[in-house]
Parts: sequence; C-alpha cells; structure tokens
Amino acid sequence: MALRAPGDDALGACPLCGRSIPRASHLISYRKGDWPLLFATCRECDEVVHPE
Repeated sequence: MALRAPGDDALGACPLCGRSIPRASHLISYRKGDWPLLFATCRECDEVVHPE
C-alpha cells in the first residue's frame, strides 16, 4: 500500500508509519487549552495514536 496524504475523509497521518487515518478510526476528542486533540486507531500499526 502506498503512502498517501491525508484527504478530506482523513483525521491526519499516523505519527508512527505515516499512513492516512480515516475518520472511522476516531476514538475520542478533547481540548488542551485552545487546541483540539484526538486519539484514533491506526489500522496499519494497530496502535492508538494522535494523528498529525
């Protein structure tokens, strides 16, 4: 599978493998100060990550 840039349907890229993380992998969102943060599961790594 080729690496691809996150698209409109993506939350961002996995910080471990660089793969695009789709919105369907979203687990939880929260705010830290003014910044929204989230956790999602990377299907490639099978790890919970903060998409970048």
